[in-house]
Amino acid sequence: MKKLLCCILSLAVAFALAACGTAGEAEKTASEAGSSMPASSAPVSSEPASSAPASSGAALPEIEGYDVWEYEKDQCKVISYVRSDASSVEIYTSENPENIQVLDYMTKYEQKETTIAGVTVTLGYDGDMYLYARWEKDGQTYGVEDPLGMPESNMMSFLEAFLA
Repeated sequence: MKKLLCCILSLAVAFALAACGTAGEAEKTASEAGSSMPASSAPVSSEPASSAPASSGAALPEIEGYDVWEYEKDQCKVISYVRSDASSVEIYTSENPENIQVLDYMTKYEQKETTIAGVTVTLGYDGDMYLYARWEKDGQTYGVEDPLGMPESNMMSFLEAFLA
């Protein structure tokens, strides 16, 4: 239940951040055009963000069945893949591996390595069988915490699509 509430809160934050960015852009456009339209009456987009990670310069992979959102949290960029049933996979990325605090969990639990799309991925499981993943690619460290206990086969399919 706690994990579900965290997921819902995470989605609410992502939607709020996306709405704030859209409202700010609309206000800036209105002020440049000399309009007195307040930001609160600006249209708010329900479309997910589609910008690329800060240092990769590449577009985010589109994965069927997921909407993509990006936001900053704990000195990391977070790429959140959200499904219509509100489940999500959050990928934390940073050039500094120490910033990815979610990966601290992995040192406490069983770990194994696997190769996906030519990238070595370390998988870890916590006491509740939640899955964590970590890898490095193009000078960035990535970490995934699965908040809803996605089965390993589903996580592997997701990572294959993301790393392809």
